[in-house]
Amino acid sequence: MIHIGPHKTGSTSIQTGLLALDSIIRMRSDYVQPFSYDSGLSNPKTQCQFTRELFHVTNNTAQSYYVEKMQDFFSKAYQQQRNVLLSTEDLSAIPVEGIKYLRNMLFTSKLRL
Repeated sequence: MIHIGPHKTGSTSIQTGLLALDSIIRMRSDYVQPFSYDSGLSNPKTQCQFTRELFHVTNNTAQSYYVEKMQDFFSKAYQQQRNVLLSTEDLSAIPVEGIKYLRNMLFTSKLRL
């Protein structure tokens, strides 16, 4: 599931609530969040850093720390047969090349969203 809430629409409140409920979400559903404590991505603001890196995708290439961490997260989620819950308002402003790159990351990982 991808939540793309435009800025100033309460997305941070949603993300804070999702983080607070992370252990319950993982225990009672097949969803896992990128900012789970055990994912290595640490918090929702990491997703902002990930999306900032997607702004700079050129020629279907993005070599950066957070893109690699997110790709690892997507791969692990797929291996564990988990769905991903991704919430960041910054996705609403990513250029087309960045969106295509994210789509390829998700399809490569064969995730169910």
